Amino acid sequence: WQTGDADEALKYIKEAEELGPSSLALMAAKVSILRAEGSTEKAQQILDNYVADNDSFEAYRIRAAYLAQEGAFEQAAQDYTKLTTLGGEEGAAGYDLLGSFYARNQQLDKCIEVLEQGLDEHPEDLRLKRSLMMSLLIRDLEQDREKATEILTQLDEDRARDPELQQ
Repeated sequence: WQTGDADEALKYIKEAEELGPSSLALMAAKVSILRAEGSTEKAQQILDNYVADNDSFEAYRIRAAYLAQEGAFEQAAQDYTKLTTLGGEEGAAGYDLLGSFYARNQQLDKCIEVLEQGLDEHPEDLRLKRSLMMSLLIRDLEQDREKATEILTQLDEDRARDPELQQ
């Protein structure tokens, strides 16, 4: 594909798909090629089909990122929001991705709101704590600096109690 022959690359992907079940990597490669060739409707359909067939974190994450790149922000936000509804580590990661999406799109208040919601549901998640702390420092309101300092202090205390982090 990087030699400029998208049709040949897509042919190889089709052959690989015939050898076994469709994989995330093959789907992502196909979408990337189609997008580069300007076939965004085909790429979108492949993503939609993949999400319908694989109701998974990675399926929604990849489609959300694609939609954001294409400027379909409301649809991307819906997919990123879907990630937050998944349980455990994936749900916490979903909140972090949704917060990052809002931050990249200059919606820092919404970013902070989402990260706070994520911490309400996943109070021990270090990634969410760090992301919230950084977002508060970027927004740089007086109360934000105070809250960011509290989070930093808490992270430092957590590190002191965690034998894995002391190594």
